[in-house]
Amino acid sequence: MKIINPKQFKEDLVGRDTWFPYYAGYSSKFAETVVETADVPADGVVFDPWNGGGTTTAVTNKLGLRAHGIDLNPAMVITAKGRLLSKGDCNSLVPLADELLFIASQLDEPFHASDPLSIWFQPNSALAFRRLERAIEILLAGRNHCLDFSIPAAVDGLSDLAAYYYVALFRVVRDFAQGFVPSNPTWTTQPAPENRIKPSVSLIHSTFKRMVTAMAQAIATEPSNTTTNAEVILRVASSQCLPVASSSVDLVLTSPPYCTRIDYAVATMLELAVLRFHPEGSLDTLRRSLIGTSTVPKSVPEVLPEWGTVCLRFLRRVRDHSSKASETYYYKNHLQYFSGMFESMQELGRVLKPGALSVMVVQDSYYKEVHNPLPLILTEMARNVGMRRVRSKRFETKQVMANMNPRSRKYRGTLGATECVVVLQN
Repeated sequence: MKIINPKQFKEDLVGRDTWFPYYAGYSSKFAETVVETADVPADGVVFDPWNGGGTTTAVTNKLGLRAHGIDLNPAMVITAKGRLLSKGDCNSLVPLADELLFIASQLDEPFHASDPLSIWFQPNSALAFRRLERAIEILLAGRNHCLDFSIPAAVDGLSDLAAYYYVALFRVVRDFAQGFVPSNPTWTTQPAPENRIKPSVSLIHSTFKRMVTAMAQAIATEPSNTTTNAEVILRVASSQCLPVASSSVDLVLTSPPYCTRIDYAVATMLELAVLRFHPEGSLDTLRRSLIGTSTVPKSVPEVLPEWGTVCLRFLRRVRDHSSKASETYYYKNHLQYFSGMFESMQELGRVLKPGALSVMVVQDSYYKEVHNPLPLILTEMARNVGMRRVRSKRFETKQVMANMNPRSRKYRGTLGATECVVVLQN
């Protein structure tokens, strides 16, 4: 198997990769190199248990192999679905956008003050976005009532075509609300009511059509059809309880959540608002279910020796650190992370075929000055559930969350990190 630098550089983003770039994701070039050289059988399955924006499933589908991907975040599953749209649908995308805009303009759905889009937008603007979203449901999902995207089946059953327009709407909402996204790309601020923005309905509609057109052009300029008839399954599910048959996966290609308290739900708060996730309701529920969340569980998981000696030593150093809230917050937060990761490693061992490989892009981190050697920790966990490390390759990176926190230099002078590609065999 050939391994190259997994980092996703801006200059490498082309075509559909530009639709929803995320700083923590690996590149399509890396994924393609791994899948092409991993000796996956023609009828094999490539699986990503933290599929995110869908790089693994999109690349695997392009190569004509069966792809399965799951994620707990519905916005990410929809984004991954949208990336799978066939190039053959390209010529119909702009005319369909015109039809969606016409339907939206005819809807008389009233504004609801509880609409989460109203956190950032004045009522008329929030309503314009909501009517566009309703038009997608009516025309492309065949629904006269609102889909409840907090129910996995609503997302799982969405077509690639409908998902494409949701991605376009995601991007338009994010573009208008860009002023509320600080230098930390994984956070979104909530303005005071008087600071909410109010783009006109006509501007929202024209921006949506331009976005659909630009995305369609990105597909049209691709050198060949980037989708095939190979099976692709995308579902909302947890890595801790995989809806996958035992011994059915030929290759896992993934990047687990970073252990840096990235709030992956808040990072997509705008997209989830389009799907009607409210901060005090369904969004909070989603946040608390994600591995790596910045929240603290109500009941602290039990520390297990199977997590490995390196993990337990790191946890003790966090718990005993003199910094404020080390024991009361950060220790509990890390317990949640490692508990979820160990359960996920058990599940990966279950679904992989005997002898099959798991390729994981893992980044180390720090708590204050305490090094968190996450690649080594996950390798120990894997060994304790029956897998073994057959290869690893390290890449230095300066693209880390610590660079966005000036207080980090109080504990460390150098703020780089090591990204490691770890290859495990079941």
